[in-house]
Amino acid sequence: MGLCYTLLPSVDAAVTIKMEAKQINLQMHEVELGLVLEEIFKKFKVKFHGLENRVSEPITFLLQGDSIEVIVKKLLRYLNESNYAFEFNAVQLTNVAVLPKSKTNPKIPMHVPKIPTPDSGLVTIVQVLKIIKGTQAANMDIKKNDLIVSYNGTIVSGTQDLIRKVKQTAENQTVEVVIVRKRNPIHLYLNGGFIGVRINNIRIPSQDLKIYIK
Repeated sequence: MGLCYTLLPSVDAAVTIKMEAKQINLQMHEVELGLVLEEIFKKFKVKFHGLENRVSEPITFLLQGDSIEVIVKKLLRYLNESNYAFEFNAVQLTNVAVLPKSKTNPKIPMHVPKIPTPDSGLVTIVQVLKIIKGTQAANMDIKKNDLIVSYNGTIVSGTQDLIRKVKQTAENQTVEVVIVRKRNPIHLYLNGGFIGVRINNIRIPSQDLKIYIK
């Protein structure tokens, strides 16, 4: 669904959320971002991290979508925030972490896995070759050539290792996945089970891996 926005007439500041025939309409006029995020939390129990320095910005916008995930993605596009991660529980989206432009991680608890020290100085990790439509990978905006370096708190040492880890994880479990894109680490939160990627093994220096999950 494409991004849809409408400039609203000059009336008092307001934010309205409507549910109509499985369609969510989120309308705001001259409303501070902080109040919009509060309303989203009240209605959908979705909490935002990383936008604390923007809460006073006024917003005039109309968002439409068939799920809260779609609404949140459109809101982030409107805010020009392209680096973010979603966290799900067994039922729905619960947390949105907006990552800064630097390599700093979002302010939500993360488990940093221990790094193995292979004798060769090289380690095997997983590279994404293709994204399968309609899967978690597509919804989380995982891209071709992303590197998967950690799954559920442990280093991924190749395609078979990742497949084994995924099969051992319950679908109702929230899993932290660390990917690397253009040498920048990104922490994502997925449900356990099928991710939705075609993958391949590649070898990188162990020192690079230490930097990626620093």
